Amino acid sequence: MNNKSVKTLKVLLVIVSAAVFVFEALLLYPLSIKYAYRVQSFSALRPAFLVFVYLTSVLFYIAVFQGLRICNKVIENKPFSKSNIYSFKVARNCAAPVFALYLVAAVFIYVFTASRGTPAITAVVASALVSFTALILTLACSVLIEMLKRANELQEENSMTI
Repeated sequence: MNNKSVKTLKVLLVIVSAAVFVFEALLLYPLSIKYAYRVQSFSALRPAFLVFVYLTSVLFYIAVFQGLRICNKVIENKPFSKSNIYSFKVARNCAAPVFALYLVAAVFIYVFTASRGTPAITAVVASALVSFTALILTLACSVLIEMLKRANELQEENSMTI
């Protein structure tokens, strides 16, 4: 990868994280508050929902930050460094709980809304989609960690050989 494509990836990470922030700030939080006041049975779950969204948002932004750190190391021509292995581990450890939380949320949303007569299929599908994406990210990070470990070992072996 050349520096231009890595810089493009950094810009895309910033754009995606900004879009997620705008989505959360302008749409998700106000709609949850509005829905909580409209449907009285949901008002008891509103604090739990907001904690869920804040927690998964923090994990998302930690993973984005790690992605930016990895891009910076690649630009510095240190793609196989131990700090990249650490960054991928942190990203994986952020994506795994997001996978589990959104999977539980999809089941909970379905059960909670189906008992009221109309399941919120859109919310279930959206939660399942986020869960599936986090699973793929977790698996990709795991594979990249192993590849980077092996590449780091080979690089250290090669630097010892004169």
